[in-house]
Amino acid sequence: MSCLEYEVVNDTLLHLTHLNAEFNCCSEARSNIMFNGRTIFIQETEYLPGYPCLCNCLIDLEFEIVRLVPGTYTIIVTEPHRRPSEEVLSCTIDLISQPDGICCVERIR
Repeated sequence: MSCLEYEVVNDTLLHLTHLNAEFNCCSEARSNIMFNGRTIFIQETEYLPGYPCLCNCLIDLEFEIVRLVPGTYTIIVTEPHRRPSEEVLSCTIDLISQPDGICCVERIR
């Protein structure tokens, strides 16, 4: 399972954890967060300083978004090793009525 866990801290800070993010074991995980209205895009990429290893590893990536206006948001995560047949990790969350939670999609390996 690839999961996005979230928690609102102090009303304006959103703490996110991407559980089981898949990266090449020899890569460096990188991410970029972009906003478009009430949609938050998290684009994950990997940087390989040399040759890739012959294995992939699951890691937990943590993010914090500060000064976020309370409300409903859709979060879409772009994962570097998601197969086209697999669901996109996407959650619509209401930070007021449910300030913490988790959403998951199945990954077949």
